[in-house]
Amino acid sequence: MKKVLLASASTLVLGLASSAAWAAGSSSYVNQDGTSQVATIDQTGATNGQVGTAANPFTQENGTGTGGNVISITQTGTDNSFGGSQSGTTNSGSVVQNGTSGLANIQQTGTSNSGSISQGANAVANIATVSEIGNNNTFTIGQEGAGSGNVNQVTALQLGDGNNVSSSQTGAQLLLLATQTGNGNVISNLQTGSVNKAILTQASSGGSSNSAASNQSGTGNWLIAAQTSDTGNNVLGSTQNGASTATVNQTGTAHGQNWISNLQTASTADLTQNGGNNTISNTQVAGSDATIVQTNTGLGLNSVVNNQSASNANVTQNGGNNALNNLQAGGASLTASQTNTGGGLNQISNNQSGAVTANLTQNGFLLTINNTQSGSGSVTVNQGGNNQTASVWQNIAGSINVTQTGQWNVASLVQNGSGNVITGTQDGSGTGVGSQNVATVSQGTTTTQSNNNTASYSQTGFGHSVSISQ
Repeated sequence: MKKVLLASASTLVLGLASSAAWAAGSSSYVNQDGTSQVATIDQTGATNGQVGTAANPFTQENGTGTGGNVISITQTGTDNSFGGSQSGTTNSGSVVQNGTSGLANIQQTGTSNSGSISQGANAVANIATVSEIGNNNTFTIGQEGAGSGNVNQVTALQLGDGNNVSSSQTGAQLLLLATQTGNGNVISNLQTGSVNKAILTQASSGGSSNSAASNQSGTGNWLIAAQTSDTGNNVLGSTQNGASTATVNQTGTAHGQNWISNLQTASTADLTQNGGNNTISNTQVAGSDATIVQTNTGLGLNSVVNNQSASNANVTQNGGNNALNNLQAGGASLTASQTNTGGGLNQISNNQSGAVTANLTQNGFLLTINNTQSGSGSVTVNQGGNNQTASVWQNIAGSINVTQTGQWNVASLVQNGSGNVITGTQDGSGTGVGSQNVATVSQGTTTTQSNNNTASYSQTGFGHSVSISQ
């Protein structure tokens, strides 16, 4: 085994080739002090190639100075490892490992630093650890595995503002742990394979937005993402192609904005938002399920756009202004609940086709439900409060059950065809004119004879009216 120890060198080039004298284990321990330092170490074909250890790490130090230091490490063969650090500004580090296993650990302290770690496809176990402390730092990690037995892991920590980390992993049992604290930070995750996990955490304080993008392809994958901000905005985009799970939690303030975009195939989503303006766009196909919870802590808007095929959704919205736009096809179901605590608007627009069901609940003021169903199915509507409107249309052999409690409520219920059932209840409070509720029921069509339709309506209070056409 050959060991090399150098200190305070301006330019260092070490070539450790796979000759008989060098191949059975090569180690380098380097310390450089000052600016514009360059270290290039090549361990090609070496067994147990090593650059730096916990006791004797590789270092390039310039404190808070201008830095401009460069690390370039190349390791091939078996059991490669690198451990080192850089301090100062505009430093760069590049580590390439292509062997049966790779271990890389790098720390950068300062601003405008950059680096990359590439761990190759021949490895059965790759571990990369990155720590950057400062602002405007950028790091890229790439890991590839040779087969289903690979265990690749990336741990990235960035503390500061304007930082960016990008990770790309291929194989099985992949793990990404990415944490950023600060403002204006970005995380990018790409995982291809099975039984992979990405855990993304972003926290900001007193500044601008954080964003994260995750793309997982394969089966058994899992995304866990948490974004918090006390004044800024959070943005997250997730794509999963396979039987996978996404769990996303965003927390902002009364004046901030949260935004989630989720795209899945045969997967499960659990999406939660707390803040002043919350937006979720969810698209799922092929037997997926979504649980969505939004809480509006300000005077802004909770908005959900849900587009599903042969999938199910459970949506809960709480706050001053809630809006849900749901589009489902083919054996789908929707359970939605809106609670208006701030005096704004609750709106549900539901459009379903196929064998579908809908359970829609609203509480508060100025409540509106527009429901359209075609195929076969049922809808249950519960509205509690005043100034409620329920408009339900079915072009199916189905059932409608509507309950409205309060004053100045309107129900317009239409069913086309035969064998339909409508059950309605309007319960007005008091005996004044404000108790006036209106119900209009239409079953069948004007051009063809319709049979076996049933309508049952109950109104309690004063000044109500009901019109039934069959």
